[in-house]
Amino acid sequence: MAAARSLVAAAASARRTPLASLPALHQRTFTTSRSSLAAPTSASSSSSSSASAQDDPNKDPQLGDYPDLPLISLQRRRFSPNWWDTQEKRNFGETLHEQHDAMSVWAPDAHVLPASNALFQFGLAALAMTAFAGAVYLTKFERPAVPRTYPRDGLKAEMGGTELTALSDSEAEEGGGEDAEDSD
Repeated sequence: MAAARSLVAAAASARRTPLASLPALHQRTFTTSRSSLAAPTSASSSSSSSASAQDDPNKDPQLGDYPDLPLISLQRRRFSPNWWDTQEKRNFGETLHEQHDAMSVWAPDAHVLPASNALFQFGLAALAMTAFAGAVYLTKFERPAVPRTYPRDGLKAEMGGTELTALSDSEAEEGGGEDAEDSD
């Protein structure tokens, strides 16, 4: 039980460790200034930010005093070998965005083109495909084989074609209906 308490205390103190007490390896890889990572120092700026956070209806009330960071994807950051975590493009101790899963490098790709430019490029691709299909249609070759033909006017009588029905209709008119059909 005492060991568990000491582990919890060690973890809590590690979270509160100031940047100056970090090993030199961690200190030398920072690319941002330490003042930008620290909390605001003036009391007036912290009180005005907390008042505006309470007045903002879009802010999640469960976040409390968590900083309201801008919605900028980590994919938009330039690569630098000086990042503490080069894969995520982050520094040690850097505050995470509240929607870090959607803003990290592993999130779906951030769009780099404006919507108007993307629609223009899509329209050009559709126009090119339509022009190609039209060119193929206009330059299609003649059929290499003769169309199939059948004897006796395309087997219309054998297939129950129009002549048979026309013949039966004319017989029905001449014979007076059902009597003509019975005589067959």
